[in-house]
Amino acid sequence: MAFALPLAWPWRALLVYLWLGSPFIFLPWIPSTIRMRIGAPLPPDMLFDGAADDAPLGRALVLVEAAVQALVQAAGSPVGR
Repeated sequence: MAFALPLAWPWRALLVYLWLGSPFIFLPWIPSTIRMRIGAPLPPDMLFDGAADDAPLGRALVLVEAAVQALVQAAGSPVGR
């Protein structure tokens, strides 16, 4: 077993104190956007049938979920098995 030297603890404590006391603590940690492309785009006419109200949104959700699940399963993903 390897143990850290006791002399390292004061340096670690000093670095933590300096980090928390510095303005760097206020910098935002925002990850970049994750984007994925799966298959060909679905045509809007197939999703919404040209309707202007919100009624076809439920049907569009089902179609998109089914298309994505079919592509993922065809790729052999172990998710959901």
